[in-house]
Amino acid sequence: MKFGAAFFALLATLIPAPVMFFAALVPGTARAFSDGPPWTVEADGGCIRCHFDSAAVASSPVLRLAGIPPRIAAGKLYQLIITLRPRPEDLNLIEEMRRAGFFLSAKSGDAPAGTFEVKAIQESVEVQGALARSTKVGSALPVPNDARWTVFWRAPDGVSAPVTFNLWAVAANGDDSRFGDVVHISTNVVGE
Repeated sequence: MKFGAAFFALLATLIPAPVMFFAALVPGTARAFSDGPPWTVEADGGCIRCHFDSAAVASSPVLRLAGIPPRIAAGKLYQLIITLRPRPEDLNLIEEMRRAGFFLSAKSGDAPAGTFEVKAIQESVEVQGALARSTKVGSALPVPNDARWTVFWRAPDGVSAPVTFNLWAVAANGDDSRFGDVVHISTNVVGE
């Protein structure tokens, strides 16, 4: 019997952490989201909610979102490149990053801002309005310790600044569990 992410999110709020830890050791009861994080991950507290083995790295120096403009032009399409490359000193937290994933949102206040797009046939990224995430194909790394994704963001027609890009990425050890992974967080604000 397989249980979904919503079931484990509910359990995490109702059952003490030590009990959840031992439940996670039972095969099939807990797994990572290598097929992509749930679309509700931001509202649920981010990737650390499921990848809780170590503290999240806030303002992570190894997680970058390139291509964000200093000023936003209404309706303009921007190419954004997400990279996650752990430094040697980060590898003591995770032996080797064998898989990786991300979740990205664009907001103006509490409202979605603009829309994300993918170009051509791209199986590594999925988009849903002002949300983007990696897929199972996108979590595979051709080279260990080097993850890269491309997504396009179309600015809203009525730009209301500031726009905040919240980015979470998981450097995963590849064992398809919630343990041994490191969550990195980056927040980028445009138009402050």
